[in-house]
Parts: sequence; C-alpha cells; structure tokens
Amino acid sequence: MVSALRSGLSVSGKLFESLEGVDEKLQPVLMELVDVRSKLKKLKNERVAYKIRKMTDRDADVVGKVALESLGEEAKEDTKKPEESPTAETKRFRRDLEELQTQLETIEAKRVEGKFIDADGKVIAKGQAYVQSVLDESFCLVFELLDFDDEAEW
Repeated sequence: MVSALRSGLSVSGKLFESLEGVDEKLQPVLMELVDVRSKLKKLKNERVAYKIRKMTDRDADVVGKVALESLGEEAKEDTKKPEESPTAETKRFRRDLEELQTQLETIEAKRVEGKFIDADGKVIAKGQAYVQSVLDESFCLVFELLDFDDEAEW
C-alpha cells in the first residue's frame, strides 16, 4: 500500500513537472493523452498476463516466472483471475484497444499540419514536442498491442 502511494506520488510529481513545460492551452490535451497512455499500459499488462495464463505449465515455469517479475502488482493479480473463455477475453481486449485507438485518433485530429493550435489558429509552441512524444509513445503502445491481438500462443 505504501509503495503504491509512493508510486502514485512519483507519477503525480512527474506529471506536474511535465505540465510546467507545457502551455496551459495545451495542458488539457496532454492530460487526455497521459490518461490514454496509462490505460494502454494497463491493457498491455493485462494482455501479457493473459498470454502467460495460456502457456502450458512447463513453459510457465520457465518463462512465466521471469515475465511475471516484470509486471506490476495489478497485472500479477490478473494472472490469478479465473480464466474467461479465449473468445470473451479477446473480444474485450479488441473492444478496449479499439476505444483507446479512437481516442488517440481524436486527439491527433486536433493537430493542423502536425502542430496543435489554439482557438485563434496559432501554433501553441510551449510543450509541443513533449505532447508529441507522449502521442508517439501511445501509438507505439497501440502497435505493440496489435501484435497481441491473436489467439496463437507465443
């Protein structure tokens, strides 16, 4: 509990520091992006945990223990959940991924010629690169998750 609180404070501190370098007109976009990125990371951890659950016992002994060590506590708990049918799990995964991808595309559509602009049509200079890097990272996570979108084992 204490480590989770420290982790949360650490993340909040990092976000606060990053907001200082971003124009206030661009901060709502950044906050939305950070939220989507967080959900993508959680979805990735859940999918990795799902794949580990699907491994054979022999493979799980070797690979699963190593992979589980790299996951957060929440994802480790996901490995203990009763299994959903692969079809139900995959449908939920696809639905969640599609929703997050749509949110990213909506955010990206706010850009004009690759830049975020204000209501007057002027480029918001302060924080543009940082927000773009968060957007890029989020799309990279989407592409990683698309690789998980199959019923085949690793």
